[in-house]
Amino acid sequence: RYTWARLAIVLEDLLSGLDGLVNFHHQSLDDAVIARYMPTEEQQQKVTVALIALFRDAPASFRKLEEYPWLLAENAKFWMQTAQPSQYRQVWKPLRDCLVEMDLFQAMYHDQHVSDLHDYWHVMADVYDLVTEYKTALEAFSTQSSAKGTNDRVVPLAHIAHLRTRLSHFFRDSSRLAEAHDMLVAAVAEWKLCPGKQGRAASASLEKGEL
Repeated sequence: RYTWARLAIVLEDLLSGLDGLVNFHHQSLDDAVIARYMPTEEQQQKVTVALIALFRDAPASFRKLEEYPWLLAENAKFWMQTAQPSQYRQVWKPLRDCLVEMDLFQAMYHDQHVSDLHDYWHVMADVYDLVTEYKTALEAFSTQSSAKGTNDRVVPLAHIAHLRTRLSHFFRDSSRLAEAHDMLVAAVAEWKLCPGKQGRAASASLEKGEL
């Protein structure tokens, strides 16, 4: 810790940090670190795999949203160099599973990360259809409740309705207009089932096109 503190002081003008993430201001410093500690592609791949394992079970944070999907994409690109067509879906599956995790999707569907979300699905477009994958994942997520009513659900109905709303907007932004409309209709119907004023207000706003 003392050594790192001294190093951080010396390199203060060359580093920036946020939420535990340290960035280099100059590409030359980044290149120097890579050349010193992981000069070969195989060594870089080992570091990528180690970081994936580190982030996999880490709680949601700015750093995880920034790095975890990117690392999975880089890992997939590495294996795509030697993969056969029959293996393409399996190669990209870790990234697919990451993006359809509902809580992570909600965290990424904000101005700071939404362009990355689109980019990741674009690179997987030949093997995964984003609408199909999100619909499948949402239905699996929504069945986490064994309740007969709406008040004692493991996953609150309002949370599912909110996810449907977000997904309808994401589909629209991805130029999947028919699927966006269908998801919006389902969201409105779900909001109407939610108890209290929140559900009524949200369904009314959606029907007016305000959300």
